[in-house]
Parts: sequence; C-alpha cells; structure tokens
Amino acid sequence: MPETKNDQTIYINQFHDLTKLFCITALVLKAVKSFKSQVTNESTKKEQMRLNAADIKAAGHLWIQSVQQSAFSKEIEFLLS
Repeated sequence: MPETKNDQTIYINQFHDLTKLFCITALVLKAVKSFKSQVTNESTKKEQMRLNAADIKAAGHLWIQSVQQSAFSKEIEFLLS
C-alpha cells in the first residue's frame, strides 16, 4: 500500500494557527489508534481520546518530519544510499 503523506490527509492551508494544526493532527492520530484497537478487539476508553502534551508533541514531530522529507528528499535519498 502506498504511504499517504500528512498533507494529503490534513489540509494544512485551512489552519492559520500551528497549535490548532498540531491538536487536530493529534486527534486524528488518536482516532486511528482507537480504530485499530477496535479492529483487534482491544478495549477503548473515552479517556484515551483526550489530548495531552505528549500527543501534541508527537503531532508536531510528525509535521516536522513531513516537511523535512518533502524539503530535503534528495539529501535524504543521498544519505540512505
């Protein structure tokens, strides 16, 4: 399955506030994790959908990696070869 980029899932141009972008990204990541756990019959609690600082930090990290991959794809490819 081809990898989907973050900016193909969440339209960053709709956000003028970086904190909101990170929060929405964190919610999407938590929702995906929740759906996956439901598929594997793991218990899901409503408390797991609340955001904490670690969730928002992880979302920010994800966006930084996405920007780095798109901006420095040639350099990354060179380093990995």
